[in-house]
Amino acid sequence: MSETTIYLIRHGETVWNADHDRYCGWTDAALSERGREQLKRLAERFRGVRLDRICASPLSRAVETAQAVAAGRGIQVEQVKGLIECHFGEWEGLSREEIRQRDPERYRLWRDRPSEVQIPGGETFAQVAQRFKQSMLDIASQSQGSHVLVVAHKTSIRLFLTDVLGAPLDNSRLMEVDNTAVSVLRYEQIRGDSREFVIVKMNDTNHLTGL
Repeated sequence: MSETTIYLIRHGETVWNADHDRYCGWTDAALSERGREQLKRLAERFRGVRLDRICASPLSRAVETAQAVAAGRGIQVEQVKGLIECHFGEWEGLSREEIRQRDPERYRLWRDRPSEVQIPGGETFAQVAQRFKQSMLDIASQSQGSHVLVVAHKTSIRLFLTDVLGAPLDNSRLMEVDNTAVSVLRYEQIRGDSREFVIVKMNDTNHLTGL
């Protein structure tokens, strides 16, 4: 069976990303002006690159990012629920300082051992990693021999790549995932009869040089 190539991309900058201090999660924050310029750069980067399928989280910031690359290709962007960002529950929309003041003990654990935290009304790291990985496996297995672009979110991408590397989920914060950064993976047979994800490139933002 031929290998599958996946371009895994974080969405463009949102108005909430711009202050680097607010938990967005499932909140449908709009792209910033800088984010829209990033989308133009991303689309130009993929001009001439083979893409057979384009998938995105259903949140508008991810869909718009995917649509920017899909424009003119005749490819419909597929919205995949499992690619959505981590749900931060009661912390959605709050700044780090607001969370620290309202929920100091849980926030302290969140900073030190986030995989052990259950945010009220939200998801655990393990839940996000499991559903995101299953979505990626479904996409890859349905797209053998294809080139697929997938647009998702910072925390969910971090957790997925950490899981692919076999590292503890608490280590996901040791990995940066910038807005419109491109990570490249192959889904191929490398041990026996099993097929696995192989990371080729991580957090490539060359298209944003000078922005």
